[in-house]
Amino acid sequence: MSKRVAIAPANDERELLMANWGDRYGNLKQYRKRAARAHESVNGLCCCCLKRKSTVMHHSSYRKSGDRRGDNWFPICKTCHTKAHSPQNWVKDKQNPIWKNRNTREFSRQLKRGYRALQDKV
Repeated sequence: MSKRVAIAPANDERELLMANWGDRYGNLKQYRKRAARAHESVNGLCCCCLKRKSTVMHHSSYRKSGDRRGDNWFPICKTCHTKAHSPQNWVKDKQNPIWKNRNTREFSRQLKRGYRALQDKV
């Protein structure tokens, strides 16, 4: 079941918009299977630091068309996941936080380089 949260609109109106954050992930059972395959594809290593065990999946951006491993969806460790969502690496969109929040271009490039490097080792 998707969690619903109230999001304040970007304009000055006081009404709240209801946002369905769970729509970003789709069917949870299928998501978990795809995540497990993603972790296996990099031998369980973090695409960011290339050292620690990957324990979470990170979206560098969200797409209604779906996740693409190594493009906008990466297996990373918890430490790097915190780094990925830090103010210097994460861009928040007040008007559409569900679909428009994203990593900076440079951080996304770092994740892609790491993913490719780990793919070369498989």
